[in-house]
Amino acid sequence: MTYVKNNFPLLKLNTFNLNVTCMHFFEFSKSQLLIDLLKDSYYRNLPKVILGNGSNILFTKKFDGLVIRPVHKGIKIIEENADSVIVKVGSNESWDDFTEFAANKNFYGIENLAGIPGTVGAAPIQNIGAYGQEVCSSIHFVSAINIETGEKKDFYQNDCEFGYRDSIFKSKYKNQYIILTVHFKLSINPDFNLSYGNLKERVLEFGEINISNIRKAVLTIRKEKLPDYTHTGNAGSFFKNPVVDAPFFKSLQSQFPNIPFYLSDNTNYKIPAAWLIEKCGWKAYKDGTVGVYEKQPLILINLGNAKGQDIVDLAHKISDSVKKRFGIKLQTEVNII
Repeated sequence: MTYVKNNFPLLKLNTFNLNVTCMHFFEFSKSQLLIDLLKDSYYRNLPKVILGNGSNILFTKKFDGLVIRPVHKGIKIIEENADSVIVKVGSNESWDDFTEFAANKNFYGIENLAGIPGTVGAAPIQNIGAYGQEVCSSIHFVSAINIETGEKKDFYQNDCEFGYRDSIFKSKYKNQYIILTVHFKLSINPDFNLSYGNLKERVLEFGEINISNIRKAVLTIRKEKLPDYTHTGNAGSFFKNPVVDAPFFKSLQSQFPNIPFYLSDNTNYKIPAAWLIEKCGWKAYKDGTVGVYEKQPLILINLGNAKGQDIVDLAHKISDSVKKRFGIKLQTEVNII
């Protein structure tokens, strides 16, 4: 089929800036094109990966299958009342462009998530979160298409099985549904969440507390802590912050009295993975073409011409050292292919 590209380079479609290719590549904005493609048993039986802008993926080698990329665009206000607004957003819209749109309209609920790279369609898959907010709180429903059957389905918030950096699209239905659009329910009334760290103080540096200054503060913090992937290849936080139960945490705290933590719920504790990694001596580590970012040890970086497997090998070394010292097995946020 003429709209399938073969041996397609993915260098510009992964933020690790890895020079990898895929056997077949297919972009679509009309669902029928995807349905027609997958009627062909050759394409239907290939391994598949769904790709947005590649901000949470690590290719370890050439992908011998079909990469599918939805390119649905558009931001449209569907419904508005005294308290909230429903906004329909195409899956290929830039996430940060959407947060800017919401801030300019004084629509509240995603302002702390400003600056996160990637697309709107990827946001619910990962249940992106930052500075005390998670996207799941603002999702009304997700419209997706089943790759195998071509059936379209709306997944409402409770259907998505959202968890910490997790959803049904990352677990049970991984690579089975392609997200086409997301409907967000945002508040029209100010409802700020400034409890995370020193976020409130950083916002006040820009003046009064409002959505515009929250966005400015969050973007400033991110710029201070996180590398620009256009210059230094990375996928943001490589590891999740581990969550442990109370008895394990108390035992750990007795050995490491200064260990930082957040209450995850009434019985569990979330420990910053960055602290664990730094205490194991990995901050600013470099080894040939790969390394650990000097300002944030959660971030693994491509120092130039790295291979995906080099990054995986470094991640394993870090994870093994944390396990040995603290008894905690780190889980990856990044999708390793």
